[in-house]
Amino acid sequence: MRGHHLCPKCRKSYASSQSLWNHRQRCAVGRGATVPIEGATVPKIDTFLNEIVEPPPEEDLVEKFITLFRAYWQEKQHEHRDEILAIFEQLLQKGLISSETVDRVRKLVETIEDENVASTIANVIAPDKSEVLTVLNELKTESTRDVVKEVEHLLEDFVRGEAKLPKLDRLLNGELYNIVPKSQIFRVKILIKNIARVQQRINDIVRKFRQTPADKKSRLEEFESMLKPDLISTEQYLKLVDAVEDIELNELLDIIQK
Repeated sequence: MRGHHLCPKCRKSYASSQSLWNHRQRCAVGRGATVPIEGATVPKIDTFLNEIVEPPPEEDLVEKFITLFRAYWQEKQHEHRDEILAIFEQLLQKGLISSETVDRVRKLVETIEDENVASTIANVIAPDKSEVLTVLNELKTESTRDVVKEVEHLLEDFVRGEAKLPKLDRLLNGELYNIVPKSQIFRVKILIKNIARVQQRINDIVRKFRQTPADKKSRLEEFESMLKPDLISTEQYLKLVDAVEDIELNELLDIIQK
């Protein structure tokens, strides 16, 4: 019946899957478009659809992927992560896409998730970072302006994971240490160490979560183990236990930052 086969790009309808396939090779809507996400380049859905190598495509699976992926990426409905990957595994098993394409999708999902981890860390450290910048601003004088600005720039690098704590310590223990109140230097160092602890704590939680099998028993054991080194609070533990049946990374991130 005409109109049964829809182009996922321009939404034109075709009588057969072969006609749809032929059209898709010429359809230019959205071709090659990308959208930047925090320094990474995330391809649009069309880029992935063009990876299907043998006509006719499995239209139902492709349409389902389009719907779920848009919800996952554009509307932040991250509960669709596993289903998206499962669809691509089905397409791979049917020989419609390559294993390289599936790897690309997995890396894309990891990129989006890593951005969410970074965003969570930024939210949790925001108060300490703001206080550090306030203290540093108070330390600015004609004689200290340049070195304080260097500390500020290095702090931004440190927050992004691009600088190590010892580099900040060397700056704070150097020229500034002898010309500004030591109490303010100590305050800055304490706040920066707090930031470092938060970064380490959240990264440790995420690493453990990713390495733990997704079954309920394993998840519960891992959540309980996070209590012992104080990676999570008792309140956070109880919330994780309540959500254990179908918890995804982004729900975990939402819980541990509150």
